[in-house]
Amino acid sequence: MNDRIHWLLGEAYSESHQTRDSLLHYSTCLRIREEYNGLNGNIDVKQAIGKAFVSESLFGQAKACFTEALYTATRLYGCDHIEVAKGLHGLANVYSRSEPKRAESMLREGKSFPHTRALRYSSCS
Repeated sequence: MNDRIHWLLGEAYSESHQTRDSLLHYSTCLRIREEYNGLNGNIDVKQAIGKAFVSESLFGQAKACFTEALYTATRLYGCDHIEVAKGLHGLANVYSRSEPKRAESMLREGKSFPHTRALRYSSCS
């Protein structure tokens, strides 16, 4: 099977709340894409895997996926791109579910989330 089939199966399982099956297909899609494309094209898969981890309350793994996706998107596209916004949104979702009081206080204080450090190493700083 090619990466698109695994991507679609991951999406279908995700929509039907079968997270473990969706993770299996997303991971297979990621392996295929990494083999043929390197980092290009992996952002959406990392974000999808991050969402699946969030639905299973695996916040540490979700943070790692969204951080990798954010770093890659920033490096490939710069700061002003929808994929960067999606990565930041994913991280915000993780923090709001895993550490809501911390997330709220950080937003009130105007601080960035710790895992957005990827932006500091790009042209965004």
